[in-house]
Amino acid sequence: MRILLDTNIIIPLEDSSRTLKESFSEFVRLANEYHHHLLAHPSSLDDIKRDRDKKRQKISLSRIRKYSFLENPPLPSPTDSSTLGIIPSTENDRVDNDILFGIYKNAANILVSEDRRLHKKASRLGIKDRVFYLQQAVSFLHRLYRQIPVELPNILELPLYQIELTDQFFDSLRGDYSGFDKWFCDKAQDGRKAWVYQVQSGKLGAICIHKIEDDPIVTSDDNRSIPGKVLKSTG
Repeated sequence: MRILLDTNIIIPLEDSSRTLKESFSEFVRLANEYHHHLLAHPSSLDDIKRDRDKKRQKISLSRIRKYSFLENPPLPSPTDSSTLGIIPSTENDRVDNDILFGIYKNAANILVSEDRRLHKKASRLGIKDRVFYLQQAVSFLHRLYRQIPVELPNILELPLYQIELTDQFFDSLRGDYSGFDKWFCDKAQDGRKAWVYQVQSGKLGAICIHKIEDDPIVTSDDNRSIPGKVLKSTG
């Protein structure tokens, strides 16, 4: 998912002189953990350049460049601004409109902003369900990836790096699949997990290595995909 960040989100995230609020760190953790793309809008540079604190301005300009910028973002024309009722009265208004218009034109999935006036404009444009305050964004990501714990008798879920590759269980796999050890080590480094069944001796009795994929391509000739989340397993 592509998440566009307002300037008032980026600056606190990158201000190393202040203690970062928990909601900010939790948002970034969730976004990184689930591989969402955090984006800045080029117009945010104009916001930062108006900062009268030149030292802070220099730091902010250097840090914002760690983000990918929305490439060739759609910008509202005077006609768009008049039709949509977002005619800017100040330079700050203009920047807000540029950022919000990116969501209106579907250049990103959602926008995160703490600006109440921007949220009011989003309501007028009919896109309030895609513009979140920071805490709303955190709650949204938590709900999106909420996992319901399931307990299965005698089955453990373990990261691959906790499974001994020297277990005799893997001997037959090595014989059938050339390069199995390297494949297993690569998947362990990728953070893959497995459901395992252990016999009374503690040795492996069965294993299912799994991975959740989003919209995976399942045909090579026409690149068809299965929409949504799909559980891929090797067992």
